[in-house]
Amino acid sequence: MIYKVTIGYGCVDRRTLLWAIGSSAVAVGGLNTASGAAANQSNEPTVAIEDQRVDDKTLTIERVTTDVEGQVFVQDQPEEGQNTIFVEVDVSPESEEPLTVELDTEIETSQMIEAWLIDGDRRDGDFDLLDIDEAFVSVDDNMDPDDFGVKYIEPAAGDEFNYPYYLYTPVPEGDVDEEKPILVEPNNTGQVADDLELHRERAEELVDGGGISRDISDTLTVPLLVPVFPRPESEPRDWSHYIHALDDTSVSIEDGPLERVDLQLLRMTEHAKNVTLADTQYSFTDQLILNGFSASGNFVDRFTVLHPERVLSVTAGGLNGMPLLPAEEFDGQALPYHVGIEDVAELTGEEVDLEALDETNQFLYMGAEDDNDTMPFDDAWTDDDLRELALDVYGEDMITERFPTAQEAYQEVGVEAQFRVYPDAGHTPRPAAEDIVEFHRRSIEGENVSELGENLTANVSIDVSVETASPGEEIVFDGSDSEGPAGTEIVAYQWESETGLEGTGESVNFAFEYQGEFTVTLTVVTDRGNTHQATTTIEIIGEDGETDAGDVPEEDDNDAPDSTGDETDEEDDNASDGSGEVADASDDTPGFGIGGAIAGIGGATYLFRQRLTDEESHTN
Repeated sequence: MIYKVTIGYGCVDRRTLLWAIGSSAVAVGGLNTASGAAANQSNEPTVAIEDQRVDDKTLTIERVTTDVEGQVFVQDQPEEGQNTIFVEVDVSPESEEPLTVELDTEIETSQMIEAWLIDGDRRDGDFDLLDIDEAFVSVDDNMDPDDFGVKYIEPAAGDEFNYPYYLYTPVPEGDVDEEKPILVEPNNTGQVADDLELHRERAEELVDGGGISRDISDTLTVPLLVPVFPRPESEPRDWSHYIHALDDTSVSIEDGPLERVDLQLLRMTEHAKNVTLADTQYSFTDQLILNGFSASGNFVDRFTVLHPERVLSVTAGGLNGMPLLPAEEFDGQALPYHVGIEDVAELTGEEVDLEALDETNQFLYMGAEDDNDTMPFDDAWTDDDLRELALDVYGEDMITERFPTAQEAYQEVGVEAQFRVYPDAGHTPRPAAEDIVEFHRRSIEGENVSELGENLTANVSIDVSVETASPGEEIVFDGSDSEGPAGTEIVAYQWESETGLEGTGESVNFAFEYQGEFTVTLTVVTDRGNTHQATTTIEIIGEDGETDAGDVPEEDDNDAPDSTGDETDEEDDNASDGSGEVADASDDTPGFGIGGAIAGIGGATYLFRQRLTDEESHTN
């Protein structure tokens, strides 16, 4: 596979390229990060460089296979700024193997380096990329090349986990003088398959740098562990067990190799710390940091709720708007796993520790244009009753209903979490990449993470010009301080009193002809087509100082008091009188003036569903 690359001179690294060419990046020479051991044995263009000590100004390139006149250059992996090019050498089909080259620039510190095989001129920044490999080079006798880079660890007899894992260990800058957490991103293959090799390849992509977790690992100098869990079609369990999402059927497995993969993951991390990395410079805390997206986002989100005492911080995205709710019930409905935690003790033998969960830093995010909804798929929701419950509790729309509902549920039980929606983003973690790294950095350093979240619910505010008024006195109701959820704008305001007064605009003037206490409801519509409400009460006092309304006489529509607003239109002339029927502030049907606003901003689906609901209620 050949990739056309056009870059600015001297400012690109391997992970940046992986992001640029997307999921197909693994086809570039297999990305032979495992010290060249699995290098491409075919006739395809290949460069392989192994971990090695550099005692002088020479470097060994293990293998170069090419059928064209090309170039190999070796560079560092800078976090930012210009790359350092250590050597560049012309190669051909006749080049010797291994190839020993003299460095143009001395490698002064132990580090990860990259070897690029290209057809073209690097200096022009326009060339055909043929292959890339990376390796660890050591200039320090105390730093063993075997301690760093990528390792593939298979379970041995006596290990309490049944599947292999990949471990990437970044090269520390100087001595490691503080304990580190281990970073975990579960593998997510995106399909069912009994062949474990398919799942292994996807895990290898992740650890090689095909995602954000390598950036977290290198930037924060924390090892990255990626398990190789299957997502079986028929063996050892059938397709209904969505292992990569840690769903209800997965947690319910009581025997066999897939029993409690969440506990197996914990044992993998202990094995990594106490066995695989035992002789390195690293020392570790008991806590983990987790990152995941889509199914693996569900996995780390649910894992965190099950094991909050073991998690320092978690970043989880692409969650279909439905993170696991840390509640046994919500809105009067019991919430079994994986909607809530009502039956977690029965499934796992342990109650959820909500205090520990509140101490865990959680960053839950979605793209505003994400339409990757698992709700229609039976492998994600094998229990139809659970699926219906999820729709009842979270709502239908992932961004405007489900995600805000989840935030409200978190707030209701007193568990802090940061929620974020990225405008114009679809089903991708890329817009959140910098925030994800920063979130984990702040968590490790003990800094505040709250400013990385945002409020997803609306703040509908009503200011009233007076606390009490006399019959017939005009009262100003002002909603101009109202705010929609983060990333939205309010495009319409609708006012209704329980006596039937109606108006539109940021503010209205209402006059009540009779004494009593009356409610006024403001409904706002956002540019996403959602409605939000708030209600206030006004007290109308008669000449005798009483508010008891007594019997309110009926009036003709022509005698109705006027209500005026900043943005009223001709329909205001049809406002109901002050003795009209009480309006139900909780009615799901939009009020006067709202229907047109919703339809005009893409809310036709809402109105269509409402019509179907009304028709169904008449036919049942």
